[in-house]
This record gives sequence, C-alpha cells and structure tokens, in this order.
Amino acid sequence: MQAKTIHTQARTADNNLVFDKKVKGKKYGPQLLREALDALGESPGEIRTQTIGAKAWAVYVRMPGASIATLDPKNPWRN
Repeated sequence: MQAKTIHTQARTADNNLVFDKKVKGKKYGPQLLREALDALGESPGEIRTQTIGAKAWAVYVRMPGASIATLDPKNPWRN
C-alpha cells in the first residue's frame, strides 16, 4: 500500500502564504496542522489541508482569541 501525501497551507487574512508543506504519510496530518497554526501565530487566517488526489480541501479558520473552527458541511462551526 502506497503512503498518502498530505498537503497543508496556511494563509493570513490578507492572503499571505505563511506555510506550505507536503509530507508522505497520513499520520503526519495533525502535526502539519500544528505547524501551520504555529506559522499563523495569533494572526487570523485559514489553513487548508488535502490528501493529494482528493477532490476537496479541508478548510480550517483561525480567529484570534478563539479555538480553531473547521468548515464542516454538516456542522460549519464545529470547534
């Protein structure tokens, strides 16, 4: 079985790319999210992550003073 590649990006609210990384292996997904959050710091912005070959990105929104929220189609503001 071939390892999946995870691609994660983080952009600030003014659309500056502050993090862009690809890693092989699904187990690294949470680690990439932590690194992307560190890159954003306290800045508002969004994090997009995708398994290469998947049709859609998972999008997370970072708001100052709040926990990370995910745009889940079933529950758009789940924390």
